[in-house]
Formats: sequence, C-alpha cells, structure tokens
Amino acid sequence: SAEVGSLSGPFRLDGVPDWDGERIQARVSTSKLSDKGAIRLKIALQREGKPETLDVDGGLFVAAIPLFEGRLTATNAVKGAERGAEPWRIVAETKADPDRLRFSSINLSDGPDDRAIRLGGRGEITMTGKPEFDIAIDARQLDLDRFLGKGRPKTPSAVVETLTRKLGGGFAPDFDGRLTLDVKSLVVAGEVVQDLKAGLTWRNKAWRVSRASAVLPGATAVVASGAIAFSGSEPGLSGDVGAL
Repeated sequence: SAEVGSLSGPFRLDGVPDWDGERIQARVSTSKLSDKGAIRLKIALQREGKPETLDVDGGLFVAAIPLFEGRLTATNAVKGAERGAEPWRIVAETKADPDRLRFSSINLSDGPDDRAIRLGGRGEITMTGKPEFDIAIDARQLDLDRFLGKGRPKTPSAVVETLTRKLGGGFAPDFDGRLTLDVKSLVVAGEVVQDLKAGLTWRNKAWRVSRASAVLPGATAVVASGAIAFSGSEPGLSGDVGAL
C-alpha cells in the first residue's frame, strides 16, 4: 500500500517485496521535503517469519550528491530457547553517500542481557569500484565464560571451538577488508588474557592475521601471524607464534 501527501511528501509505503527469493516485510515513511532539500526517512525491514530486523532512521539530503545521516539498528530478537539461537543487537551512527558508508560509532551486544558480551567500534565501507570494509572493534572486558553460561567448556581451545560453532564456522563477509581488535581484558576458561590486539585481513574468502599480540596468564607476552583455517568447527593458525 502507498500514501502520498503531495509531490514533495510525506510518503508512506508498506509491502512484502521479494529479495533474492526471500520475502521481506518493508515499511518506508518520510516527512515532507524541506526547502533545503532535506527529508526525514524511516525504513523498517524484517525477513518474513524470521526474528531479524533492520531499522533505518535519519535525514536524507537530496542534492547533486545525496547524503544520509542517521542511525542503523539491526536486531535478532529471538529468545535463547528458540531455534538454539540467542539475541543480538547492532546500533551504528552512520553517514552515507554513493561512495562510502561511514560508521562513527558501532555498538554490538550478543546474548541475553545478564551475560551478553558488548563491543564498541567504528569504521567504513567503501562502495566505489570493488567494495571493501575497514572496521575497528574494541572492548574493555570480554567475559567469554559468563557469555557461554552453564555447561561452558573448561579449556581455552574448547571455548574457541564452541564460539566458532555458535558463529556458524566463522564470520565470512561478502567482500574484502580489514578488521582490527583491541580487548583490554579477556576472561576465558577461568584465566585472564590481557591487552589482546589483532589485525586481520579478509582476502579471497580467507582470514589472515597480519599481527596479533597478547599477555597470557603468568605475564607471558606472545605475538602471532599467519593464515586462519577451519577444520570442521575448530579454527587453527598456519603461521608463526613466538614470545615477545
């Protein structure tokens, strides 16, 4: 359905378009176009019969080079007991033009509120030519033991394997890019890893660690680099590992 106030708005559209063989519930509404060429835009999308949603709320500036500035919110509101999944939420403050999508802040939470892990970050996606992402993620503390809850694994390697299985074998973007990670404190299998820093690149459908460093329990500092490979649900590193 569609409602049109005038040629300059406001507009309202509701429908269930087909996207790559999947039906999407879509709602779009706008304000009236201002004299300065600005319009308030709200978009709500949800996969039909699925818990995942995407909401866009911000200002669209109509000019020779259109510009959007606002907030993107992606959620999975499924309860933990449903489909073996857990809720997650991503909120990003965004500026976008035809060439680039910039995120001045990214806030991500994964898991129920009482044991969720929370990450912050920033970054951008370049849209011209071959798309590429450049994202930086940070956290003061990640408690993986609390996140995994009761019955969690008792060794670091088993924790990593369990997390990888939760992520479906790892994060595999549709295009190349870079990801940096900075975690001040990481709780895993009852131990604390400090100052975890990692720089990763995604090229040709594979992750590579350009450099990673951390201070392990016992104050042992290590550094590593190499290619990440998955054997089933268990990740491994083919490269160099040494002490600092």
